[in-house]
Amino acid sequence: MIVWLACILQLALEPAQTTLETTFDTNVHVDINITYPKLAESDRLTCYSNEAVRKEAIALHDDFVVNMSQPVKELCEEDADERKLFYDLHLVYTSSRLLEFYGSHYQYTGGAHGSKKFITRVFWQNNDTILLLTIDDILLPHGKDWLFHYCHNYFKENHWGYYSDTDIDDWDPFEPRHLDSFLLTDEGLLLIFQNYTVCGLMDEPITFLISYDKLRSILKPEFGTFAEKSPSSPDIENPPLQRKFVEEVLNASC
Repeated sequence: MIVWLACILQLALEPAQTTLETTFDTNVHVDINITYPKLAESDRLTCYSNEAVRKEAIALHDDFVVNMSQPVKELCEEDADERKLFYDLHLVYTSSRLLEFYGSHYQYTGGAHGSKKFITRVFWQNNDTILLLTIDDILLPHGKDWLFHYCHNYFKENHWGYYSDTDIDDWDPFEPRHLDSFLLTDEGLLLIFQNYTVCGLMDEPITFLISYDKLRSILKPEFGTFAEKSPSSPDIENPPLQRKFVEEVLNASC
């Protein structure tokens, strides 16, 4: 099953990577390392995604440089003497109408530890229109609420992550807005959850794969073809799977 999840993500994709590296010193050391893919521009979809990915990476770099260019006014005892931005994005799935990217964004600007966010970017072409998809783009108006309750009930019934705590109803952190990172795979919708949403701090993402067959009633018509070609399969959440997923994504660029 671990190998199966790696296979559905088609991870043997190795386009050229562009790296932005900047280091400088104020009263702290600032270290910036940003890596993102540049695809061979064979059609409008690759041209569009290349430009969008490039602009986002450069904006992250430039904003961090500006924000860190002045000395830190007060260094707390728990602060490290450095500030960091690490951004790493990889192409993980491609088809004639889809280009999908996965990566991570780590930032430390002081305090006990930095923050890490797992990133997905899904570019979809429909005739002459190209979109960077959000979860709302693929679901009918009631779909996000349905999907949230489906995930929420699954986690509670299986006592998974935070839901192994019997007092979870008093402080439940999971909200519909946390359904913001996903990939469209051959086998289903792969949801990727950030730290502190359904589980605590982890180096790799919490993932939940739901077959399209279960999503037929909430997918917009233009995405119904995913459900038509997808067989029914069990939902999958499992820490070893998520670890293998991240290892394979990051190793794909080595």
